[in-house]
Amino acid sequence: MNLFQVKSKSTCSGLAVRFSRVRRIEELGAYFRLFCELSPGLSFDDYLMRMQKAMAQKYRLIRCDYQGETVCLAGFRFLDTLSWGHILFVDDLVTAPERRSLGFGGLMIERLQLIAQRCRCSQIQLESDLRRERAHAFYQKHGFRVNCFRFVRDSWVSETRYGAF
Repeated sequence: MNLFQVKSKSTCSGLAVRFSRVRRIEELGAYFRLFCELSPGLSFDDYLMRMQKAMAQKYRLIRCDYQGETVCLAGFRFLDTLSWGHILFVDDLVTAPERRSLGFGGLMIERLQLIAQRCRCSQIQLESDLRRERAHAFYQKHGFRVNCFRFVRDSWVSETRYGAF
């Protein structure tokens, strides 16, 4: 069964949606508006550059369509770590603002759970900015728990030099 190309109907919300994987760079432009919800200052060119780099590093993007419209996106990758084993790590999860609280994000979490189980992942992990309290409540409602801190230190390396490493 292809986990990305399956129609799904949720019994709890009654929403008939379609999930599919975004594979082609040419498709990414259509999702820029949604990704700006996560990174408001992101330019279109930077968005495309970052997505191309991420996809080259096995980043997977799936979309949730409802009535012909993409209403939710999730970007993730599989990681193998010493601490957690084989995990599904969610880099990005965003629902169109006008479609929030209608069940689409929950359906995406269900789909990610199915993918994680089929791919024998021990966990689904994600990070969320400390200021995103509504997102935290959403994740906790859907079975996520806070179990660690993430520490960040700027390296002062310009992103234009990133590709030179």
